[in-house]
Amino acid sequence: MTPPKRAVDRSYIDAFREQSDDPRLSALMLFIFQTGARVSDALDLEDNSPDIDLVNRKVIFRDMKNGEDGEADLTIEMVYEIQTLREWKQRRAEEWLEARRLWGKHRKRQDDTGRGGKKPNGRLFGFIGRASICRDIWRMVTTQPNWFRDLTPVENRRRVKWLIWRRKRV
Repeated sequence: MTPPKRAVDRSYIDAFREQSDDPRLSALMLFIFQTGARVSDALDLEDNSPDIDLVNRKVIFRDMKNGEDGEADLTIEMVYEIQTLREWKQRRAEEWLEARRLWGKHRKRQDDTGRGGKKPNGRLFGFIGRASICRDIWRMVTTQPNWFRDLTPVENRRRVKWLIWRRKRV
């Protein structure tokens, strides 16, 4: 027979909140501890919902597991934590929007070559598609004017190729 479940004390919650890097998880643990709500009921609450009344320090749980609506009182500490979490979310959204504006609509990332993701993975494992090499050489030759054709024999995989591309010395 398993022993009955016991609730944790406040020192455990405080230690968990100190170690937590995510303020959302920290606020969730405090909310569950202080209101006695189930995790599913706490996660069903939305931030700007009328079910969370910070002025009157009340929270209403709609359609709980037992099929009824529930109500819980919030402490001043929990109200402060929810307000701090809202400010954190607002700052995070502004930072994300600012970073999004810096990238712009059509700007590519610095490490994006514009050739897709299959080629670097193929090169990582040691094999390169022949068609992709020819395509890359042709693209470089047609876009850069300082390339020219040179008819010198080059051995490549037991074949002799007579046409290679060399860069002009500038």
